Amino acid sequence: MKEDELRTRLRFWVETHYDLQDQRIITDNRIDAIERSKDYNQMDAVISGMRETSRKLEDHEEEAKKHIKNLLKEHPLWNRWLAGVHGMGPALTGGLIAWTYCGSKCREMSSGDGYEKYDQQNKRWKECPYWEDCQGKRDIRRFHTPSAYKKYVGLAPGMGKKQGQDHSYKHEFKPHVIKIAKQFRRQGKEYRKLYEQFSEKYWGRARNKGKDIVPSKDLPEDDGGNKYEPEGVVSEGHLENLTLRKLGQTFLIHTYDVWRRILGLPVKEPWITSKSPDAEKHRYLKPRIDNKSKIKRGVPGLWKSDKEVKAENERLEGILDDHPVDAELKTIRDAFDEGSLEEVFGADLPGSAIEEIRETLEREEPTIVE
Repeated sequence: MKEDELRTRLRFWVETHYDLQDQRIITDNRIDAIERSKDYNQMDAVISGMRETSRKLEDHEEEAKKHIKNLLKEHPLWNRWLAGVHGMGPALTGGLIAWTYCGSKCREMSSGDGYEKYDQQNKRWKECPYWEDCQGKRDIRRFHTPSAYKKYVGLAPGMGKKQGQDHSYKHEFKPHVIKIAKQFRRQGKEYRKLYEQFSEKYWGRARNKGKDIVPSKDLPEDDGGNKYEPEGVVSEGHLENLTLRKLGQTFLIHTYDVWRRILGLPVKEPWITSKSPDAEKHRYLKPRIDNKSKIKRGVPGLWKSDKEVKAENERLEGILDDHPVDAELKTIRDAFDEGSLEEVFGADLPGSAIEEIRETLEREEPTIVE
């Protein structure tokens, strides 16, 4: 399937899935409201019909999810990373991929030296700012840096929605990434650890500043009935939102990193860990994966699939069989990682065998024998 067709179909089924989900939730909420009302006993037939509607919506929702999963099998971000990440199901992954792609209808300019997209507000075509990067591909290649990607989503610093102003980002993408962060909080494994790390950071910062941490329900209200945080007070909900936002930002950086590596493109380290005045206080938290047996291939410079590691081990065992050396594969890998192959095995293996071991382990995508 061509990339344009995959992108179009994926976007359609993702948005269909969430439309159905929204309608099901609305229906279920109405059922709950009726059951709590005084007229509950007189509404049996209505409730029965609404429950049947909810069930049908859920069936259609699952059907849409099946279409998404089938499409994801053809996308490398799924079969080389996200299929092995706990908490990232087809719907969440589909939304991440579909909304990363540019949804604008682009066409060649008459002069042939640029790209345009339609400006809905001004009813005219305007030059697309991403053409130089994407060249019509419309995927992660449009973004020079992780910060540009976060800005596109709406999770860059200072991008909160201000009253009376339009969104300057994709309105459906930002809540979707926060939904991913919440899913990691519930079902994640490695990303759950990151959530706990960030949560500890924000709670510790608040305590170090001497602030009182209170439940959100205990915050006072102003004259308009809106809750606010008095001086020296921070709510638990505020800290939780900071944690989820940080986790969402980190996951976007990881998506940028992995996707570009898969495409064979250079990856820029996040600004905060490379050029920030406080760079020495930070370190880049590399992308996580939980189950490598779920992925088909690895990602250069990050990880290898279980199948690839098995192929490497078979090759290493073949090298060892040709020489009378009693060594475990883990010992060989550790020596390779530490750059001490010659030091550890120089007395037992010829230089050609050591070089063969090095070439085997340096190979990003080893040949897999089916």
